[in-house]
Amino acid sequence: MSGRLSFLRHLIFPPRCAGCGACLPPAHDEEPLFCGECERTWERELRAQCPQCHADYPDCDCVPHEMKKAGISHLVKLVPYGEQYKVARHMILSMKGAPRDRLAAFLAKEQSEGVLRALERCECEKKDALILSFPRNKRAVRRYGVDQARELALALSREIEIPYSALLRRRKHTKTQKKLSQKERTLNLVNALALDAVPQARCVILVDDIVTTGASVSAAAGILRAAGVSKIVAVCVAQTQKKK
Repeated sequence: MSGRLSFLRHLIFPPRCAGCGACLPPAHDEEPLFCGECERTWERELRAQCPQCHADYPDCDCVPHEMKKAGISHLVKLVPYGEQYKVARHMILSMKGAPRDRLAAFLAKEQSEGVLRALERCECEKKDALILSFPRNKRAVRRYGVDQARELALALSREIEIPYSALLRRRKHTKTQKKLSQKERTLNLVNALALDAVPQARCVILVDDIVTTGASVSAAAGILRAAGVSKIVAVCVAQTQKKK
């Protein structure tokens, strides 16, 4: 699309900021993703520090104990999740409600360095890796028309040139995890997942949007380990901080 046509389209249908939803001014070139304030806020959110190792979240190597027990060697994340992290929260919630291709591509680019670093530490080459996503509840997919983890995984696949596969699926309907305790989340996912085939990869990169207790990715990791996958890297946009 030419610059003039793009400008006219943006004038009639103004793009909205991915961080707050406000209308953005028309642009002659590529439309921006954030307003100026949200762009600055996102940069600050990326500098949030892990309470355990005090590294910035994108550089943090901490993996929760339950996830380690499930066989996850690395957890790649960008930011903490919570009401005070407004831009990250708005992006994640907007991806749950409708397809957001540009936003998924942006987040995949932000994640790519951490994912490649995790593969290097696993001593795994890209040709020996495969990307999977934690499948969203089918009722939610029918309601909103999107599986946000799948969108993130596909964008990451394009960004780092590692193939994506939809091998992981849900076998049954489960309760929404949001209001469940860690124990209830774990029980909720018993026998809920299955693999359509054995992944032909040494390392699986498992993508989800948020990690809270780690029950979801741990349940998926258990199935992958049972299928013979030796290395599992979990990837998320945000990790919920433990409440004291």
